[in-house]
Amino acid sequence: ATFISDSRVSKHLSLSIKFCNHPSMELVVSNAGFQSVNGNYHQIRHEVIPTGFAKVCNEQGWNSSKMWSKLNGLNVWYQHKENDSYIYFNKSDQNWWIDGPDGLGVYIISGTPDKPPKEGWILIQNNLNDKSLPNVLLCS
Repeated sequence: ATFISDSRVSKHLSLSIKFCNHPSMELVVSNAGFQSVNGNYHQIRHEVIPTGFAKVCNEQGWNSSKMWSKLNGLNVWYQHKENDSYIYFNKSDQNWWIDGPDGLGVYIISGTPDKPPKEGWILIQNNLNDKSLPNVLLCS
């Protein structure tokens, strides 16, 4: 028999299996050095604007509704179950973004609007001590 010796890998696998069996879970993010983006995400309709996104827009003096429509379009997005982190496909730059609860981007990856890639994410906040990159599991 082969055993997984890295407890983080085994924890990730068991969490992914556990949460993906729950019918209301859509995405599971794990292993991210920016801890608050780890967890479970629900799919949200495009008409709903993420709280953190609206906050950043307001701070910049932008119309959050127009900006969300410009960047997200008609795509669904994913809201963290326990905080204001969110994941969306930015149609302007063709990247998936994982934004923290404050609405600021933490990780990006190029892709297509149908689903976020599992791995290969790029950290864009250089001030983090833990540079671990996230894994994104899409539950079907």
